[in-house]
Amino acid sequence: MNYILYDYQDEMVSALLNKLDLYESILCQSATGSGKTVIMSDFICKYLELFPNNKILVSVHRDELVDQTSKTLSGFGVLNEKITAKSKNLFASNVYVGMTQTIWSRKISVDIDLMIIDEAHEQIHVKSFDLFKKAKRVGFTATPVLNKRRVFYNCEYCKTKSDEVKVCCFNEKMEKYSAPVTMSETYTDIIVGPPIKKLIENGNLVDEIIFTYDWYSNLDAKGNDDYDENEIAEESVKHDQNVLEEYESKAKGKKTMIFTASTKQNLSLVQTFNEYQIKSYDSVNNDVSERKGIVDWFKNTDGAILVSTGTFTTGFDVKEVECIIVNRPTKSLSLWLQIIGRGARTTTEIYKDSFIVIDLGGNVKRLGKWSDYIDWEKIFFKGLIPEKRKKPTIIQCDECGYNFVG
Repeated sequence: MNYILYDYQDEMVSALLNKLDLYESILCQSATGSGKTVIMSDFICKYLELFPNNKILVSVHRDELVDQTSKTLSGFGVLNEKITAKSKNLFASNVYVGMTQTIWSRKISVDIDLMIIDEAHEQIHVKSFDLFKKAKRVGFTATPVLNKRRVFYNCEYCKTKSDEVKVCCFNEKMEKYSAPVTMSETYTDIIVGPPIKKLIENGNLVDEIIFTYDWYSNLDAKGNDDYDENEIAEESVKHDQNVLEEYESKAKGKKTMIFTASTKQNLSLVQTFNEYQIKSYDSVNNDVSERKGIVDWFKNTDGAILVSTGTFTTGFDVKEVECIIVNRPTKSLSLWLQIIGRGARTTTEIYKDSFIVIDLGGNVKRLGKWSDYIDWEKIFFKGLIPEKRKKPTIIQCDECGYNFVG
């Protein structure tokens, strides 16, 4: 198979090769649907032309991505060896593709010169880095942001920081703060791809048509964590009929994906949509072996509706998706962008100049539109929400009513 790269893909490959001379680790940001696997494969080709004796390991976070990535590499003429739980590898190739969990559990000990990390925002990859301490690293992701914060203590006077509360200047205790965990703690520098608006203008992606509501406004997120999935599921059942009405009025007959927060939501939605071609897939109600069959059914069935929880946000390559329904609230910018990006791919199989987004969780107001400009370089180094002081907890004495900081 002959792959012809777009100009921006060529530019990103060149930038990666140049920066890899300067840094030990680079992160490459490129929007969902912009061809990250193609960029990665061409980069590997060019790297091997420069270093034909070096060995490369591609680490992915889902089992089906092993086959998908291996196939794309083969299409570029790159011979590769898959590392699986059952494979008996000779390690005679230059390029290996494996799921990071398998790489870790098998304690793969090959001398690797370059480690490629797909969906690098998934922190499950990080533990395997210690197996290849001498290797340079290149990560790929559409969303270089982590939904994590760390707590620390800071002296208001001398600005000394500590992981535990201490007494510092003027015999006063340090104040409690929180700060974002950034991907710059894992990678040295970042290359940022073209913004989504530019990709839409160039015809690489299609634009969104948004309808947004907030049916979960009575729910509260838990501190720095996302919303509670059980609370979402309990609230969701009340709105099943409304979800159906939204679909019928805005997207009836279109190939549609519905994303939920809990597997409890899925079967209820399937029953509500029982007059339509609908199936559900999640890790609780389905076996892993069912996944390929359901994806094939969705791809080949006109007007198919696919409901899922925690799946199909990455490594899902059905380009004919015409509508995304987000039946949940979330605080995670990464999850939000990955979900919406499922509908943005172009296709020649059907006429598709845009796709519909039906946001039922107030996420557009909270996180912005999918196509909004995002300063990924700033987020990479500084995080999404800046360092801030934690509000002290005020406790009132039941005996005397006295308020004190506790």
